[in-house]
Amino acid sequence: MRNRDFFKIDMTDGWRDAYEICNLVVDHYQQLGLPYNGKYCDIKIVKTRNCPYYESSSLRASNGFDERHMIELSIFSYNYWCNLMYQLSHELTHCFILQQSISSTQGFLDRGKHL
Repeated sequence: MRNRDFFKIDMTDGWRDAYEICNLVVDHYQQLGLPYNGKYCDIKIVKTRNCPYYESSSLRASNGFDERHMIELSIFSYNYWCNLMYQLSHELTHCFILQQSISSTQGFLDRGKHL
């Protein structure tokens, strides 16, 4: 399964643009070899937000929600592609940085077990 298959976008105005931008960023990170934990990630617009927001699956689970990543974008619609490109790629980067950090930490801990 490709990493892009884990990212689900709500189907509101312009969602196909969001889908293509998401695939572009996620595919690029996968080509770089960055790890992804295989949890689903819901991407949606929240018009009442003042800024975009990423919430990890582990944080959501600790707050009693299902164990999925969540990206909330603070744009009026997906048709605002400049804002969409910036916000979505930025929040996806948070997601992959977190996965890289977890993977690196685990690798470091695993190497320490052999000492």
